[in-house]
Amino acid sequence: MVDQGAGTLTTTFSSEDVAYYAGTSLNALPGVAAGKALSLKDDANNGEHIIFAIDTTNYFDIQLSFATRRTDTGFNNNAVTYSTDGGKTFVDFDTYNPTLSADFAIVTFDFSSITALNNNPNAQFRIIFKGASSSSGNNRLDNVQFRGTAVRKPSALWLLAPGTCLPLGVAGRGWYRPYP
Repeated sequence: MVDQGAGTLTTTFSSEDVAYYAGTSLNALPGVAAGKALSLKDDANNGEHIIFAIDTTNYFDIQLSFATRRTDTGFNNNAVTYSTDGGKTFVDFDTYNPTLSADFAIVTFDFSSITALNNNPNAQFRIIFKGASSSSGNNRLDNVQFRGTAVRKPSALWLLAPGTCLPLGVAGRGWYRPYP
């Protein structure tokens, strides 16, 4: 369920291995109560993934964050990749091991050095799940957020007489696109 923003989430997990359990308020937007967390399970799904398709047009310095945890036999070696061409090719970015706990922890990935993701209507972010060791092992994700800095545009156009000087300012706004 999406509380704010827009985007597309797809997965290669079989539907019987996707569930929703009690979530957390960790990494949630202010005023958003804890809802449900996405749960992905089963060692038969090692190597399967989820993809977030996010239009970053007019934004740069993209970041991804979410709350996550795992069971003791859940996926423990997950890879984060990205695509700048709508999913035709993906590039390895980072790995993470979700917290082995009943408590969620936040993980953050800073894509600001990947300038091809800036202002890109075809940006995609993929998480590949690996390392589960039983059919009941799972990972949970909640309060997924994509953040970026808005491309700044002048807030007004001024016509000046030759020889005059005016300090220029810009107006911008923050941006986020959270997912469950």
